[in-house]
Amino acid sequence: MANRLVFATNNQYKTEEVRELLKPNYEVLNLTDIGCEYDIPETGETFAENAALKSTYVVENYQIDCFADDSGLE
Repeated sequence: MANRLVFATNNQYKTEEVRELLKPNYEVLNLTDIGCEYDIPETGETFAENAALKSTYVVENYQIDCFADDSGLE
């Protein structure tokens, strides 16, 4: 049985990319898969801080291991 891991995104394309990379060892879920409809605020000053906010929210509210990637143009 694969370990469950949440990717804190609603982007299906990103989710599929990560699923391919991590299978068969991990079952990768996204925010939609776990029923998270809350728009997690991105109040950090950096992309890394925003990613930490997202993953912390999921771990605290859903008790599932989580990671996030919040990147963009700076």
